[in-house]
Amino acid sequence: MDKIKTEGTEDWVLVYSTANHQTAEIIKQILAENEIAAVLMNRMDSMYPSIGEVDIFVLSGNFETAKKRIGEFEI
Repeated sequence: MDKIKTEGTEDWVLVYSTANHQTAEIIKQILAENEIAAVLMNRMDSMYPSIGEVDIFVLSGNFETAKKRIGEFEI
């Protein structure tokens, strides 16, 4: 599981990756509607937007709930 270290009490963990930036924004909004803070990390190539992914990170305490909400979206 990928993590982003922070000064606070919880780490940010990778919950989802996608090659579609719009999908990442929709998932971020779904998580926000469920009161789950999410951060997008755009790793797409600036010259070739079809190369790379957008990663979605949530606080480690929200990981399981976030996975469940994302799974409901993908159905």
